[in-house]
Amino acid sequence: MSDNDRVPARYVESTHQPMKTFIQNLFIMLALLGASTGTRGDTIYVSNVGTNYVTQFTSEGAGSVFANTGPEPLGVAFDSAGNLYVGMPVSNTIVKFSSTGTSLGVFANSGATPYALAFDSTGNLYVADAGDNTIVRITPGGSSSIFANTGLSYPSGLAFDSAGNLFVANGVGSYITKFSATGTNLGVFAGSGGTSPVGLTFDTAGNLYVANQSGAIVKITTNATSSVFANIGASPFGLAFDSAGNLYVSYNTPFNFIEKFSSTGTDLGAFASGLSSPGFIAIPNPSTTLRIAAAGNQSVLFWPTSGTNLILQSSTNLASTNWTTVTDAVPVIAFTVTNASPARFFRLVQP
Repeated sequence: MSDNDRVPARYVESTHQPMKTFIQNLFIMLALLGASTGTRGDTIYVSNVGTNYVTQFTSEGAGSVFANTGPEPLGVAFDSAGNLYVGMPVSNTIVKFSSTGTSLGVFANSGATPYALAFDSTGNLYVADAGDNTIVRITPGGSSSIFANTGLSYPSGLAFDSAGNLFVANGVGSYITKFSATGTNLGVFAGSGGTSPVGLTFDTAGNLYVANQSGAIVKITTNATSSVFANIGASPFGLAFDSAGNLYVSYNTPFNFIEKFSSTGTDLGAFASGLSSPGFIAIPNPSTTLRIAAAGNQSVLFWPTSGTNLILQSSTNLASTNWTTVTDAVPVIAFTVTNASPARFFRLVQP
C-alpha cells in the first residue's frame, strides 16, 4: 500500500491572484474548514472480557455496545481505515469489524493466546502471543509470520514509538523489551517499575507509559528514566491517550471501570463504570485537519500537534499521483507558503 492510498485526505489551496480575491477566497476556505471540522470528541473503545463484546464510549462517558465478538475479547486496535481488530485468546484468532461494528469475520489465526495488538505505520498488525512468548506480524492481507521470539517472558503489551521501534511489556519478567522495525532485539529498554506490566502507550512527546497490575502507572522517558505517573493501588490493565492528552486506564476485576487522568497525572475521576473485566483500550486516531491563515502575501498552513507524525505534500493537480514532499520528511506543525501561480494543493500523509 502506497502513501497515496493511506492519505487521510484534507486539502487546502493557495493561489496567486489579486489580493482582494485572494482574501475573499481565503475567508470562504476558512469557513468551510470550520464547518467540516466540528468539535466532536474522541470515541473510546474497550474490550469486555466478561461479557464478550467491545463497548464504545463518547467523550462524555456515554456507553453502548459496539460489537459482539464471541468469548473473551482482549486486545483491540484500529487500522488507518477505521476497522477494529480484536484478539480472541479462546479461539486464538484475530477478528475484524468495520467502523460501524459489522463483523467482517476472522482476519487471521494468531498462534497461542493473543494478548495486545498494535499496528505499525505501514499497516501490519502485531500480536503479543503470550502463550508462545513471541510477537506475530500479520500483513494487511492476513499472512502471518514470527516477528520476534527472543528475550520475551509472557509478552502482554505492545506499543510503537514514532521511529517505528516496537516496545513489549513482559508480564512475568516485569521489564520492557525494545525491538527495531526489522525485528532486531535491542535489549531491555527499562524495568516496568512494578509487577505484571500489561498496557503500554506513548504520549505525543515520546514518553512511554506502563500499566503495572501491582497498582502503578509508570512513565518512562526516551532516555529510559522512570517515574510514577499515578500510584493508584488498583489493577490497571489497558492504557490509551485521547487527542487532548488525557490518559484512560481500564481497571480489571474486581473494579471494572475506566479512570481518566490529565496529561500531568491529575486523577479526573471515573470515566465509565459497570463494565465486566475490561481489557485493552483503543482510541482511533482523529483525522488531522489542515488549516490556512493569511500572513501578508503569504499563507501559513498549520495543523494540530496530534498530527506531528504526518508529512506535508504539495501538487499543482489535485488528481495527480505525483505529490512533492515540502517538509523534507521532518514532522512539523506549521508551514509558510509564498502565494504564487499556479494554484497549489496541499495534503497531510503518513510517512
